[in-house]
Amino acid sequence: MKQRSAILDFLQRHASTASWLGIYIMFALDSMRHLGFLDGLLMAVVSILPLRILHLIMKSWLVPRYLRRQPLVFGLLSIILMALLLRGAIILEVWFLEWRELPMPGSERGDTPWAYMHVKYGTLLLLTAAQVSISFLLTEREALTQELKDSRTEMQLKYLHMQINPHFLFNALNNVYALTVLKDEKAPDTVLKLSEMMRYVIDDSSKTSIPLQKELTYIRDYIDFNLMRLEEKVDITFDCEIENMDFPIAPMLLQPVVENCFKHAHLGECPDGWIKINLRQTGRSLEMSAINTFDPKLRKEHNDKERSGVGMQNVEERIRLYYGDKGYIVGKDSKNNKGEFIYDVKLELNEI
Repeated sequence: MKQRSAILDFLQRHASTASWLGIYIMFALDSMRHLGFLDGLLMAVVSILPLRILHLIMKSWLVPRYLRRQPLVFGLLSIILMALLLRGAIILEVWFLEWRELPMPGSERGDTPWAYMHVKYGTLLLLTAAQVSISFLLTEREALTQELKDSRTEMQLKYLHMQINPHFLFNALNNVYALTVLKDEKAPDTVLKLSEMMRYVIDDSSKTSIPLQKELTYIRDYIDFNLMRLEEKVDITFDCEIENMDFPIAPMLLQPVVENCFKHAHLGECPDGWIKINLRQTGRSLEMSAINTFDPKLRKEHNDKERSGVGMQNVEERIRLYYGDKGYIVGKDSKNNKGEFIYDVKLELNEI
């Protein structure tokens, strides 16, 4: 795949050169039928030279400067330029034919050489001018489309980042509120932990990427934050195998998965419940597996009362925008029918 990509990149970079080489070969083969090998090669150079001059002048100066801004001036200058090159092309071909002592074109059919050359070069120059102009307009349109697409993507990301803070704060304050209502002695520590987490959210959630180390620290703080509000000891496993702690990742991309585990495991109501989170990063890849138990009755009851999963929708959309087809998140019930739900996340390092 890499070799194929390199070949495509090479062809794209040299597409113009390849096109002109192909045109030259066609001219040469056509001339060789009447003039022989050497004269055919030379005649092809004579024929293609005015076209190449027109192409360079229009592409580098005339089209970018006048086609959009001053179309009338562009049309007038194009006509003058083509008229000059038409005259020059005919003079050059006549000189070449006399130098090589070759017959004038069309003489074998009884055509007028001058009329033949005017039609020949006039048509070729018009086609060249049209090709440059149309190519410029298509490229400009494509660039505008891409700019609008990038702008739309940027707006979507800003909107998603704006969702992060309220969504997190909404859930966290619910937890603190529950502790204060119960007058739990852990409430002050929970508020302190929340303030530390909010510092991360405020400072880093709007960034394009952060080191993986920061996301891991935040996840551990989030787990500790939830443990404070649970009265009994619960079974939570968080294993990490990290090769590069500076691995760049979009901020708060993994935390909503952990939050979802706590949300649906209902550890406070299901003492036998558990959460297992495994994170593995090697090379350019990062994989996360998050499994939580659930009680089907409780899940249905809470799903009827709770908001839709804004956080997970946010994660899915951000993965799509940041990583494209190099990242995915999949949620599914366990196949063993033991009341387990699994989230698999995979990200391949990209320019984010």
